[in-house]
Formats: sequence, C-alpha cells, structure tokens
Amino acid sequence: MNTITIKLALTDAARTAHATRTGTLLPRESELPLNLSDLSPEQRAEVLAITGPSTHYHAPEVRVAPGQTHSASLVPTTSDEWLHVLREHAAARAAQRANGVAAELEEIARLTPELERMEALSDEELESVGIISTRSTVYPETKDYDNRVNALMARTRAAHKVREARQRREREEQNARSQERAREREAAAEARKAQAQADRAAWVAAHGSDYLKKAVNAGYDCQRLYVTERAAQEHPAYFVDYQDTARWNDRSCPSEAALDEALRVNGEVVWLTSHPADENIRQCEAVVIREYLGQYDLIRIYPE
Repeated sequence: MNTITIKLALTDAARTAHATRTGTLLPRESELPLNLSDLSPEQRAEVLAITGPSTHYHAPEVRVAPGQTHSASLVPTTSDEWLHVLREHAAARAAQRANGVAAELEEIARLTPELERMEALSDEELESVGIISTRSTVYPETKDYDNRVNALMARTRAAHKVREARQRREREEQNARSQERAREREAAAEARKAQAQADRAAWVAAHGSDYLKKAVNAGYDCQRLYVTERAAQEHPAYFVDYQDTARWNDRSCPSEAALDEALRVNGEVVWLTSHPADENIRQCEAVVIREYLGQYDLIRIYPE
C-alpha cells in the first residue's frame, strides 16, 4: 500500500479557496489521500517522520496557546503543498508541546517550595499531614517532580498506617481498661451487696423484732421493715425517705439545735421544701443523714 489517508483540519479560508477552485466544499475535517509514490525518498522520509508508518494519520486542529489554534491553511494537492501543510502541523504541535511544558514547569516551580517543606518532615510529623494530590504527568520533563510527589505520598501513607495502627492499639487498650474497671465496679458492688446482706442478717438476729426475725427466717426480704426498725433504734426522731422524693435547698445559717444535731450524727442542715410523706408540712429546717445503709436518706424536722 502506497497511500496514507490523512484526516486534516482545514481553515475556513482553505475550504473556501478549494471550493472556489474545484466547486467542491470540503468538511472542516476532511480525509485526503497522500500517495507516497508521488514523493521523493527524502520527502517520504520527512512525511513518515511526522505521520509514522501508518496508513491513517489524524492532523486535528492544534491549540497552540490560549486563544490561538492552527489548522491547515490550504488543501494540499502537490507534494510540495503536502510537505508545507504537514510541516506547519508538526510545528504547531511542537509549539503546543513547548507551551505545555513551560506551563507545567511554571506550576511546578510554584508548588516545589511546599513539596520541599513536606519532604523535610519526619515520619512522625507526616502522621498528621493530609495526603497530597497527585498530578497527571503529561511530559517527561515534569517526571522528576511527579516522582518526588509519589515518593512523598508513599511516605505519608505509610505514616498514616502507623498512626492508625497506634490509634487502634490505644482504642483496644482503652477498651480493655474500661472493661476491667467495669468488672472491678461489678465485683465491688457484689461485695457491698454481700456485706450489706451479712450486716442485715446479723442486725436482725441481734436487734430485730420477733416479727422481723420470723419473716426473715421464713425467707422473706422485708427490706423496708428492716430499715424502719434499724433507723428507729439508731436514729430515733428521723423518718426514712424510701422513694427519694424529699427535696431541699441549702441552709445558709442553721439554728443552733439543728447544727448541734447535724454535728452529732455527721449530717447536714438543709431547708426542706418537699416532705416525702406529709404534704401538710410546710417548708422548714431539717437535718439530713445521707446514704443511710448505703442508699437511704434520713430526715429530722426542726423545730420538732
């Protein structure tokens, strides 16, 4: 085969001149045959250096620079015209490439200081640095910069993996500590419960009423009766806030009687605003013993 089909982008002036000369209006991109047999060996060598050893070659419109494009200025018919058109196309492509390389190198010059700053970071410092963006390498002239970017990305990803592994290990250790503390709290609660049950059994046996002893020995819980009897013996004149419904405010200056009582029982003088058992009792001074038997509040009204 001795013909190359060249798809050529034509200027409007070239299309108009061709139509005027031949009466045929060609499309903006036209496929035109170039017969290599019509060229000298030197011309064929020059053409093939541009098109390559292919039976089809596309010579589209070339964007040389912003706002500047190149298309074939004539429809070639002779060997000299073909060489002129292909030389212009090759020159436009070379200019396009040169401008592209220059723009890339200018952008690289702008980005290089930041790249150098990040390259100087230690692996530990890279743990808190975001992954930088890669560039789409177009020209070999910019390959060195892109290789540096890729190397920095690899370091950064490795640093992030180290950080993630450490954070995962820290979370696991924290979870283990939390579980251990939960087990310790559960064990302590069980121990307090067992101790409270032992204390209750001992107190009931030693101080409880016959009725309370009989009920407990029969397997009944009788917690409220137990608390009532014990509070009555240990802190007479106090009532038990079983449901935790009593409400009070701080007492800025207690009466002497209430203060003496609070000091005696290691309690606190408060201003009672809501009585848990008697709605008719208005706001008044009171002494509170908190956490009696580990969970109840005992309250004594003043003046009595």
